[in-house]
This record gives sequence, C-alpha cells and structure tokens, in this order.
Amino acid sequence: MLATFVLGATFLLSGFVKIADPMGMVNKLFAYAMTCHIPIDDDSLILKFCAVSLGGIELILGGYLIMRLRRKIATRFAALFMFIFTALTIWINSESPVPDCGCFGDAITFTNGKTLLKNIVLLVLSVYLLYTPIRLRRFVSERNAWLLSIFSWVYAITLSLYVLHYLPVIEFTSYKPNANIRKALSGEDFDGAEK
Repeated sequence: MLATFVLGATFLLSGFVKIADPMGMVNKLFAYAMTCHIPIDDDSLILKFCAVSLGGIELILGGYLIMRLRRKIATRFAALFMFIFTALTIWINSESPVPDCGCFGDAITFTNGKTLLKNIVLLVLSVYLLYTPIRLRRFVSERNAWLLSIFSWVYAITLSLYVLHYLPVIEFTSYKPNANIRKALSGEDFDGAEK
C-alpha cells in the first residue's frame, strides 16, 4: 500500500540521517533549547542522547512500517509521532524560532511552511493507516520478525555510537574540513562554511 510505503520511507530516511550524523541533530536541538531559554551546553550528553534516541526510534519505526512488522504498534506510534511533530511544526511555522525544524537533520532542509505541509500529509496518512484494517502480506514471518527487530536496534545504536566517537559516515553539514563548527554556528568563523 502506497500510504504505508510513503510513511515508512519518510521515517526511515529521517531516522537514518539523524543517526548517520547525530551532531547535526544535536545542533538543531540546541537551537530549540536556546529559543526556549533552556540552560544547556551545546555538547551536552542529554542532547546527544535525545538525537540518537529520536533517530533510532524513527529508523526502526520506518523499518517496521515498510516490512509490515508489528503493524498495530507501528501505526499507533507513527500516528502519535506525527501528532506531536505536527503540533510542534504549527508552533514553528507561527513563531519561527528556528529556520529549519531539523526533521531530516542537516541532510534536507525545508522552510517552516513546507515542513508543516509535509507533516499534515504524514499525519493524515498515519491516521488513515491507524483506522484502516488492511491485511497486507508480511515480508518476514512472525517467527523471524524478532531477528529483524534486534538487528534494527543493534544497527541504530552501533552506528550512532560509532559516529559520535569518530566521524559521521556521511557529512551533511556545509562546513569545510577542520572548521570550528561552534564558532561557525555562532557567526564568529565566517570562513568555516563552504561557499
């Protein structure tokens, strides 16, 4: 079904870019914290944990939707996520506290209006799936579904920890190698960003 694929692929992509480059999401979360006057360091372990957790959950949820695993749980969580994120983007669109919501980390940026439109479409799809009792053929048997679930969790956690300790496997930011990103983000290092 197209609705399942679109919703699942969006969650999968959103989760992957967050865990492939969690520091990009940390920068977005820090911008939100500053807007809400939350005193937190830009390199806080809490921000890293939130970025990795959000990316991991989205990646796994997207995989569950596409592979048609745990359909009831996956569609309920997808609807809950989209309700929360749509409410958040309504606030972002009206107040413009940040220029980009960070839905896809630093990989893809949307205006706040486009983000709101995207989230409304995804919310409608998630509610449709939630209340439509469609019997879809499973790609993985019930007996082997737990193996895919464990692999997904291990992959998400391992990749996140690796890129936090070393470097992102895919660099989505527009900064030159060896740039001081803290200074570039604050506007002190104008040579840090690529032209």
